[in-house]
Amino acid sequence: HSFQNAVFEGIRMSCQSGLHGWEVTDLKVTFTYALYYSPISTPADFRQLSPYVFRLALQQSGVDILEPMLYFELQIPQVASSKAITDLQKMMSEIKGISCNNEWCLIEGKVPLNTSNDYASEVSSY
Repeated sequence: HSFQNAVFEGIRMSCQSGLHGWEVTDLKVTFTYALYYSPISTPADFRQLSPYVFRLALQQSGVDILEPMLYFELQIPQVASSKAITDLQKMMSEIKGISCNNEWCLIEGKVPLNTSNDYASEVSSY
């Protein structure tokens, strides 16, 4: 099992940086075959080789790189809710829910990281 564990350690480390520097998530890796020579092979050999093999497998599998999304809860005065919804639509967000009481609204959803970088400072001016 030490050889299999070494392979999986190498794969776990490879998943942290992926093909283009982003973490690889939501995948299943199946270890199907390995050849080793007991007097010569060591777990460290497999640990070092597995990232190379894993990278080749990712390239051949047609992996898609998806844009990072942020889940948000935005609590704002009710009078600013229309502006906030317009802003969120411009940022290509997906609004999952809106609830309001007399003075406040809570808007929940997700938004692409790239479009929402400076929104926290903008919202504080409402």
